[in-house]
Amino acid sequence: GAGNPCGNNNNDGDGIVFYDHMADRWVVSDFAFPSFPGTSFWQCIGVSKTSNPVSGGWWLYAIQVDPANPSYLGDYPKFGLWPDAYYLSMNEFSNNTTFNGVRVYALDRNSMINGGSAHAIGFSILPANLGNQYSLVPASFRTGNPPPAGQPEWFMDVNSSSVAGTVETQVFVRRFHVDFATPGNSTFGVGATHSPDGIITVNGFKDAFNASTGNLC
Repeated sequence: GAGNPCGNNNNDGDGIVFYDHMADRWVVSDFAFPSFPGTSFWQCIGVSKTSNPVSGGWWLYAIQVDPANPSYLGDYPKFGLWPDAYYLSMNEFSNNTTFNGVRVYALDRNSMINGGSAHAIGFSILPANLGNQYSLVPASFRTGNPPPAGQPEWFMDVNSSSVAGTVETQVFVRRFHVDFATPGNSTFGVGATHSPDGIITVNGFKDAFNASTGNLC
């Protein structure tokens, strides 16, 4: 509908397309907003009604990035496919230089493939609780045996110092347990600050940015 930027053709990029092989459907997404900085930021999502994305029609959704903070843009969105939900993460900005943290969502996959509500359940991690973290990547089930029933989704990200050339060794892991029937039972990470469930030490690596380029992708 025309009540949000997705319906008003205010689409602004960061397009994503993936195939849901469990339902034989396609999912497309980008974000939309009338202006930045501004007060209306949305993630637009289309789920194909059939296996034919060209002529089969689409179920359309518009998810507000952060209802509690309408001036936050959800940048660099990333999706994960899991049996119970489509999982989404975004980096939040209120202007070109102010990083406001990370926002994650679970969207009700089983409902959306049938045109029902997204039943969006979201959590935010504030910059003070992130340290050198951002750009959480949700896992995707692609092939083979599916995850066991009730297995939480996994989000992972790397430590990323703002100093170019820093040797990094840490990967952070958070679990997202979603309960669409009783949303209050949903959890992300550990405690109110959504701390990592675990930290993996890996061989040293360096981020692919330098002193003249950004590092918040």
